[in-house]
Amino acid sequence: ITKIITPILGALIAVGLIKGLLALLGAAGIIQNGDGAYIIINAIGDSLFYFFPVILGYTSAETFGLNKFMGMLLGCILIYPNILEALNGGEVIFSVFSGTPFTLEAHSSFLGIPILFPAMGYSSTVIPIIIITYFAAKVEKFFKKHIPDIVGFAIIPFLVLFICGSLGILLIGPITNILSNIISWSTISLYEFSPIIAAIVIAMLYQPLVI
Repeated sequence: ITKIITPILGALIAVGLIKGLLALLGAAGIIQNGDGAYIIINAIGDSLFYFFPVILGYTSAETFGLNKFMGMLLGCILIYPNILEALNGGEVIFSVFSGTPFTLEAHSSFLGIPILFPAMGYSSTVIPIIIITYFAAKVEKFFKKHIPDIVGFAIIPFLVLFICGSLGILLIGPITNILSNIISWSTISLYEFSPIIAAIVIAMLYQPLVI
């Protein structure tokens, strides 16, 4: 985790400061929500967070030994502009954990397999792309051992992208999304039960929760 996050700490601090600057300018009445200046500064501050899966795809690939451009492409798949609307529109054909905070619904299928795509998408997420990239690194190494270099240059990226992109959307993404939701739900529920106990527990677990 340290090797994945450390290279982008400077950029994270920069966009955090920009978001702080935006809040100060707004509070001082210098700019207003909807102004051209507000829109541009907000875009500068939000850009890294929105495209986090792409950036983490690069650093994760570097950490796990995957082709870096493949890592970035896997991140791009998760936040592809039209995929959120396309996979969350229409009638629900399948759902899991219905009636709970962890509900995931499928509106489309992939060769008969329900696509459980989260309603908020994967922009700004951390865990899904790291797990997908780790899996992709293993797949790429497997194919490199069994496919000659003379054809592997084109075939291996094709296989890795198709297999890991599909499994990332169909399996790894939904599982990691549920795990992330469990952390959020547990924190909120504990706070609603007792703010004091929540403060103690969250303080003890704060470092791993930040990761």
